[in-house]
Amino acid sequence: FKITTDGQFIDLVVFAGTPEWSNSRCFDLYEIIEKFDLPVIGLGIGNQIQDECDLVLRNLKRFKLFTVRSPEFIDYVQDYLVVKPQYLPCPSLCSSEPDKIRSVESVNRIGLIYSCDKYRSEINNCVSTETYNYLLTLFRELKFKYPGICFSVVCHYIDELPFAHSDFPDVDILYSFDAKDYYEIYNQFDMVIGARVHGIGCAASMGIPGICISHDFRGETAKGFFAEMLDINQPLEDASRIIEQTILNINERSKGLREHIKKTEESYITLISQTLNIPVKSFGGY
Repeated sequence: FKITTDGQFIDLVVFAGTPEWSNSRCFDLYEIIEKFDLPVIGLGIGNQIQDECDLVLRNLKRFKLFTVRSPEFIDYVQDYLVVKPQYLPCPSLCSSEPDKIRSVESVNRIGLIYSCDKYRSEINNCVSTETYNYLLTLFRELKFKYPGICFSVVCHYIDELPFAHSDFPDVDILYSFDAKDYYEIYNQFDMVIGARVHGIGCAASMGIPGICISHDFRGETAKGFFAEMLDINQPLEDASRIIEQTILNINERSKGLREHIKKTEESYITLISQTLNIPVKSFGGY
């Protein structure tokens, strides 16, 4: 896609599950939207309009449907839209193939989602030093507390690999350069814990419960993944208790998550079909 693209062939523009729907990466697209008066829908929008860009603001009237993945975002955006914004979990909750959605009966293997701070990774792929230290302490405590559970560390960014190996030399480290591989990676686990929202969401889409360590505005998104939430300012004893309760109730949590996925997908399909006037034959896959 580029600014000289003839947009006459485009029937619909869709922004889905992204905090980057309004930054400079999208300006060429908004130019095309405006030039050809294209209809737009936004699904699971996750951030405010960056820099109050006039180009984006002018085109908000072209949105036919606008859902947000954090409820508090509704008040901010509703004054700019013609349609009424609605809250639904991030659409990535429905991203797994239906035949990969599992019923977790017990916890035998846990995925620890690794994150580095700015001294070890790039600024857009890091957490605060406080969050990094919290992760290390919590992960090491869990390995000690649950010797009967198999733990693996999951990295999402190449810079994390050497530090993950040095921080956890006796644990399998899992990583792929290709995002689609993470469905196979996370499908190995019965539960996941970490600060990366899209790791929690990938697992959730397969019925695998997660515990999210919230460290910035994106943490609210994980609530839509039916995840338990931890705060780095909580005592580790509180975090340990939440994790233990999740392990003990894992089957109930997984069942509730599968029902949540189905309900969320049905809500999205109904809204989209009504907005675009497309008939829906049936819901299925669960």
